[in-house]
Amino acid sequence: MKKEKTLLYSTILDWLKKKQKSTLSSDFKYSLSFILLLFINGTALSSTIQAPKDGTPQLIGDKVLIYLDDSQNKTLNEIIDLTDEFEQNSRDVVNAQVTSSTVWLKFIIENSTSFEELLLQVMTCNADEITLYKLTEEGLHKEGPYGQTLPFKERNFDHPHFIFQLKLPPSKTATYFLSIKNQDQTTFALQIGSQKSILEGIFDYDISNGIYLGIFLVMFIYNIFLYLTTKNKDYLSYSAFVLAFGIGLFTMAGYSFKYFWPASPWLEQRSIVLVSAIIPFSALIFARSFLNLKTNLPKTSKLILGFVITYGIVFFIALAGYIQLGQKLILALFISVFLIFGVALKLSLSGHRKAKFYLAAWSVYLVGIIVFVLKDFGIVPYNVITNRMMHFGSVLEVVLLSFALGDYINILRKEKEESQKKVLKELQRNEQIIKGQNTMLEKKVNERTQKLETTNLVLSDAMKELKDAQSQLVDAEKMASLGQLTAGIAHEINNPINFVSSNISPLKKDIDDLKEIIDRYETVTTDEGISAAQTKLIRELKEEIDLDFTLVEIDTLLAGIKDGADRTAEIVKGLKNFSRLDESLIKAADINEGIKSTLLILKSKFSNIQLVEDYGDLVPVQCLPGKLNQLFMNILDNAIYACTKKEYPSESTARITIVTSQSKTNTTIKLNDNGIGMDTQTQNKIFEPFFTTKDVGEGTGLGMSIVHGIITNHSGDINIKTKLGIGTEIMINLPRVPNNS
Repeated sequence: MKKEKTLLYSTILDWLKKKQKSTLSSDFKYSLSFILLLFINGTALSSTIQAPKDGTPQLIGDKVLIYLDDSQNKTLNEIIDLTDEFEQNSRDVVNAQVTSSTVWLKFIIENSTSFEELLLQVMTCNADEITLYKLTEEGLHKEGPYGQTLPFKERNFDHPHFIFQLKLPPSKTATYFLSIKNQDQTTFALQIGSQKSILEGIFDYDISNGIYLGIFLVMFIYNIFLYLTTKNKDYLSYSAFVLAFGIGLFTMAGYSFKYFWPASPWLEQRSIVLVSAIIPFSALIFARSFLNLKTNLPKTSKLILGFVITYGIVFFIALAGYIQLGQKLILALFISVFLIFGVALKLSLSGHRKAKFYLAAWSVYLVGIIVFVLKDFGIVPYNVITNRMMHFGSVLEVVLLSFALGDYINILRKEKEESQKKVLKELQRNEQIIKGQNTMLEKKVNERTQKLETTNLVLSDAMKELKDAQSQLVDAEKMASLGQLTAGIAHEINNPINFVSSNISPLKKDIDDLKEIIDRYETVTTDEGISAAQTKLIRELKEEIDLDFTLVEIDTLLAGIKDGADRTAEIVKGLKNFSRLDESLIKAADINEGIKSTLLILKSKFSNIQLVEDYGDLVPVQCLPGKLNQLFMNILDNAIYACTKKEYPSESTARITIVTSQSKTNTTIKLNDNGIGMDTQTQNKIFEPFFTTKDVGEGTGLGMSIVHGIITNHSGDINIKTKLGIGTEIMINLPRVPNNS
């Protein structure tokens, strides 16, 4: 009978193929195909699936036919031709394992319910591409494709499971073909039901996964907190394991594609293999640390490290796109699970307390995995419990391991208490010894105290003498500096005085000439007036003394005398400003004015040196003006010395540049010379008292030491840049208001 039906089916199909170019519509062809499928629905086809009347979801995995298309490119028409090659699936779960073939399912559904909308749910399936075809009397209907190779948003329902609308009215029957292309493990369950019941089941599924992920998240945060508290690396590796486990199972359930990378099919195709490598990778690292295998089982520790490295290699293999190779390696490396189980068992038998907790946790998880896998092979029935066994096992595992880590804290607490008891006993024993020694020590301390008091008195006297000596040295430096400047100051004052003195004699002569003319006027003047002869005599006298020139000369001499007097007054003013060396009160002062008064004192030394002055617009600074003037004099005197000791080429000359500027908080003074400069050794000692590079009698070695002390007292800083034979730049920064003011 089967051969006759197959022969009839083949004859009609041959007739359809010959009519491909005829005017027959596509829907008509598929309608004939549907009639043929119903007609030949004998031994080659499974029985018609009756949708449950109350719409409750029903598993249909054991009622479908399955065919593996090794060529991966057969069309629906060709699949219809291969009806006899479909095989009956005998389990609730469809398990094609890891295959590159296209999986085709075929089933007939009759809507014997009153529901207009029936849904087909493909559960826990990570398909690259899945498409549903429906053949009815009206023709062909296609839904899809959906899957990991397409963005998540293209799915008909916003859920990790694939959900199709059967579009089958009540009392109607249709034949369905489900095409699945995948590179990973192809294992899934099928169920049909009303739209309401399926969506309610999806909601419950999402809630349970949310609770599951929440447990892992809480355990992760809890153990991170313990790591931060105890600094124990076991908590860190365990936190990484919990995080990897939670994300891994979240990804396997399809939620990562929905929430994390919905627009990245590239990553989703690799995600299952990637997390399948990450979970054992982190689990082995934690086991190696938690069980202290480096010490307890060194060889096994190295073996486990090899598995860890291999899982890392598998991760990158999958990332490179070799998904099936990665999946097969993951299955091969599953032996590492049993290795860890054996290691924990061995350590438990030897009395290792932590290993007992680990063995219990790992056993629970291993049982969950075994039941979960047996469900896929139909050995145990597919239901909510068996489908969730791996989740239940993983939750119990992380909880038990947390208990193990918590017990580790208890062990540490007991060890700490025992250690404290031992310390307390030692302290009590030492207390007796200390009491005996205290009397002796107290006596020695009193004796030592008296000696220290005597020594302190001696040191105080020595300190006073040292301060007096320091004050005398500073005064000596001041007097030495003033002594060096005496000749220059005398020369500066003598020049304008000589200028005044030299103008007095010619001025007196001119005044005498004017007196003579005035006297002549008095002798010739009468009430009757001046005669012509007298007028002639006066005119001849004016010509004789050249009256016009004499008047001009008198103005010139007076102007010269005034200029000399002004110059003398300016020098005296500069000396007055500079003489404030002993002022001890902080007051507002103009830095530019202080520099100028110092330059005035040092003017006689600038005979062959070019002076460049660039003064900024400065606000008065709170300072000790006299001290700063001494600072400027010491630095400028050193700059002048450095320039005079250098031989310059004919085309260049000695030069000293002074630049002042000011910010909101600081005043900056830059003093730059192109003198002989300093080497590194000299620069390192420049602030040491009594250090000098000048010849004997030219310096005391206290100038720059005093400079450093003045800057320190003003809460400032000094930076020196120098190069031997090139020159030196000194930059001084002074706060506008010193901190110690």
